[in-house]
Amino acid sequence: MWNRKDMKAKGKLAFKANYWRCVLVAFIGIVIAGALGGYGGGRASSVSTSEEGMTALMNGDIAQYYGLILGVIGSIMLIAVIVSILIYYPLVVGVNRFFIVNRTQPAEVGEVGYGFKNFGRSVLGLLLSELLIFLGCLVVIPGIILSYSYRLVPYIIADDPTISATDAIKKSREMMKGYKWKSFVLDLSFIGWIFLTAITFGLVGIFYAYPYMYATYAEMYKVVSGSDQPAPVSDNQFINTINNASDAVGDAVENTVEKVVDKVGDVAEAAGDAVADVVDNIKKD
Repeated sequence: MWNRKDMKAKGKLAFKANYWRCVLVAFIGIVIAGALGGYGGGRASSVSTSEEGMTALMNGDIAQYYGLILGVIGSIMLIAVIVSILIYYPLVVGVNRFFIVNRTQPAEVGEVGYGFKNFGRSVLGLLLSELLIFLGCLVVIPGIILSYSYRLVPYIIADDPTISATDAIKKSREMMKGYKWKSFVLDLSFIGWIFLTAITFGLVGIFYAYPYMYATYAEMYKVVSGSDQPAPVSDNQFINTINNASDAVGDAVENTVEKVVDKVGDVAEAAGDAVADVVDNIKKD
């Protein structure tokens, strides 16, 4: 049964029972991820004031100057994407795995490595869910809604070692039916902690708010996953409309992506066969 205060109370107890490990894992999950995300901006700024960049600017070659900056930004963005795919996605799954386990017993920091042990599912599941959210963001509001629809993907992958990435995505959307608004309100309930984190330059977040939030969201996942049926229909017509719209958008986007993936798969299959035929003919000759 959904009870926001009860989930937060249980999350806080679980976090405090394994305090330093929770702080460390939350640090890995949020602070390191933030550092990776901010890497590109700093590098682009350093290039804009580098010797090569300043020489181009002083010579009046504005096109070369901005070309250098854009080139570096593009390279850094590509590196950031690769890092996200290969490192950040498995970390997200591993961090959530830690807090799921920590609900019932003091979890070991080694649980963070779970995402790397299940590398393919972790990467594919989060990559596809973010692609779906991105496509939804093209129409703004559905993208925000879809982010809640697929919120449980890393938790499902972390909790079920047998489920496929695509099934995790579908399961998340089914599980979140009726819970998206409740989940949004749960997020809002942490706004005071977010404010304290900001005014203490992140210290409150590192040593209390972030692990507290992670632990609470693990409780939320267990509450939602323990429900055999979607949450009861709300009396608020606006909320029901939003939920129905998000489910319709999710179906449409998923079907589109599946068709694209099928087409790409056909092309890849044909290309592979063509290469195999060429190599086979060379061998025969």
